[in-house]
Amino acid sequence: MTKNCKIKQKKSSEKGITIVALAITIFLLLTLAGVSISSMVGEDSVVESTKKGVNKITAEEDSLQNDLNNLLNKVDQELRTETQEPLPPENINY
Repeated sequence: MTKNCKIKQKKSSEKGITIVALAITIFLLLTLAGVSISSMVGEDSVVESTKKGVNKITAEEDSLQNDLNNLLNKVDQELRTETQEPLPPENINY
């Protein structure tokens, strides 16, 4: 009989996971979620870095577009000065 009791005790103790293992798993998941959320939101977050990058690129694009427009205006003025007549708009590709 003692052999049967040991077998039953061993089988019942092997079922499922313990509360301690479950608590540790939940704690680790909450910690990972906290770290992930803090890296996504905040002063030096991924979102803020992306916004800063987009603003910088937009400002650079505007600056380059202005430079290009100024250059095209200068070329247009030079061509008009040389020919003494205005060029038709369809001949100027912006």
